[in-house]
Amino acid sequence: MRATTLLSGVLTAASCFFVFPATAQFENYVFGPDEYPPLPTVGFKFNHFSIIVGDLAASMHFYTTVLGMRELFTYHATDYFKLAYLGYPSGGHNGTGYQSPLEMLRDKNNMQGLVEFLYYAPNATDPSPKLPEASSKKTNTFSHMGLIVPDIKVARQRFLEYNVSIIADIGEVNPDPVKIHRALIAYGTGLLPEGSDKVVEEIMKSLGNSGQEAMIIEDPDGNIIEVQPQW
Repeated sequence: MRATTLLSGVLTAASCFFVFPATAQFENYVFGPDEYPPLPTVGFKFNHFSIIVGDLAASMHFYTTVLGMRELFTYHATDYFKLAYLGYPSGGHNGTGYQSPLEMLRDKNNMQGLVEFLYYAPNATDPSPKLPEASSKKTNTFSHMGLIVPDIKVARQRFLEYNVSIIADIGEVNPDPVKIHRALIAYGTGLLPEGSDKVVEEIMKSLGNSGQEAMIIEDPDGNIIEVQPQW
């Protein structure tokens, strides 16, 4: 009974909070049903997503130094295989409180938005294992990551300082066709048959007119990261 009452209060507050998108700016949006989630699923959450990286050091630098994530740990499973967990601190308001790696590890299974790296050393086999292909190079079931930032213009300046590959800039109406093609591959257009140029063009226009201020960047492997401002 208490759980149901709590859920009712949360959903009522949420529905009030999200009144503002119902404007002409969001006319093509279909919002989810206003209903309770199944009670047995209360507490479910996605904890992490995992990507295979071709250069562990380069990926570590990008996600920690450029994007500000913290390394929880790197597990040296064998001489040839490593996995690492990264995340943003969850202490304090919106993660502003400092947490040591051990504190973050303590909270690992109660956190959301963690990134896991899987890395195979070049000398794991003979011949060496193939480098992974990012979703921007070959359409697969992984599409892109979404990053929320407090100030998208400040974030953009940081990306420029670190020479990050910007696929589509803030408010860019006509992005570089070669660059945007990589993003479109990640969005699944690589699954479309030949001769679908008109469909792809419509998709590109629709993404640019989604009603949200955003930019698209790439990580060292070419994985697409969609950057949006905090609401």
